[in-house]
Amino acid sequence: MSLYLATFELQHSSDYEGVQTVLENYDDSWQACEGAWCIKTNQAVSDIRDRLAERIGHADRVLITEMGEDWAANNIKNVDWLNNYK
Repeated sequence: MSLYLATFELQHSSDYEGVQTVLENYDDSWQACEGAWCIKTNQAVSDIRDRLAERIGHADRVLITEMGEDWAANNIKNVDWLNNYK
């Protein structure tokens, strides 16, 4: 399984709740902050993007990247979720 960081910036008319539902439905996911989720999955990064694309508009932005063991955070609640993957 890979650990990914999915970030998004949605415009006014976009379906935030729909995007959140997609991310929550992964077996192992955590909302790091508004517009940023960590997910652990066997899916390819393009599959994650495609699932999110069903819920976002043309002006919305999405970036998904695989995370490694080297990361840092500041002032993030429940960061222990990430510590499980170091």
